[in-house]
Amino acid sequence: MKKVTVVAVIKNRPYEQIVLYLEGLACQSFSHDLIIVDYGSDDIHLRWERELAKKYHFTLIEVTRDVEMFNSGRALNIGIRHVKTPYVITTDADVFLSQDVISSAMKYLETSNCIVFCQRFDTNENGTIGRMHNKSAIGTFIGMKTGWINGIGGIDEHFEGYGGWDNDMKDRAVANGLHVVWIHEVAPVVILHIWHPTREHVKMNQNLMYLKKEKPVIRNTNGWGEL
Repeated sequence: MKKVTVVAVIKNRPYEQIVLYLEGLACQSFSHDLIIVDYGSDDIHLRWERELAKKYHFTLIEVTRDVEMFNSGRALNIGIRHVKTPYVITTDADVFLSQDVISSAMKYLETSNCIVFCQRFDTNENGTIGRMHNKSAIGTFIGMKTGWINGIGGIDEHFEGYGGWDNDMKDRAVANGLHVVWIHEVAPVVILHIWHPTREHVKMNQNLMYLKKEKPVIRNTNGWGEL
C-alpha cells in the first residue's frame, strides 16, 4: 500500500503542460498515488485527460456541478475526500517537480508534527528559469497528514477562484500546533512553475479580506469536498 497521494486540480489546461506535470511525477523517487480533479473543463479537454489517466495510471474525477465560479479549494477537497493513504500532498498542475521532492517531504511528514511547503522557480516565456517566487505562493506544494486535513474540515471553501486559501492553510496549521517545513531549504529539490498567460484573479480582493478575519481552525462545518 502506498503512503501518500498527490492531489491536483485542472480546468482547460494545455495538453503539453499536463504531460510535463505527469512526467515529473512519473520520475519521482517515492511511490505515490495520484488524483486529478477536473473542475468543469470543456469536452475537448476531458477526452485527452481520460486517455492520460489510462496511460499514467491516475484517478480522474470529473466535477460537473457548481463550477460556474472556479473554486480551487473545493476542487482540492473533492480529491482529498477520495484519498486512502495516510499522507496527502496537494500541488499545482502547472509545475514540474524534481525527482526527490515527494521523498524529501515524506521524511518530515513521517517523523514530525509538521506541514510541508516548497517554494517554486518561475520560468520565462522562452523556457528559461527566472526568479524564485516569494513564499506567498504556498499552494504550489502542500504536504500534510490526511487525518489532520480531514480533522479540520478540509480547505476553507469560502475562498473562491485562486488565492488566499493556501495562506489560510498555513495559518490554521500553525494555530493547530504544527511546525512549518520549507523543504527547498533543507533538501536539494526544485519545483519549476511553467510559464503561461496570467489569469485574472477576480475574487482576489474578496479572498484577502476574508483571509484577514479571525476564524476557527475547523471550517466547512456544513460539509466539504462533496461532488
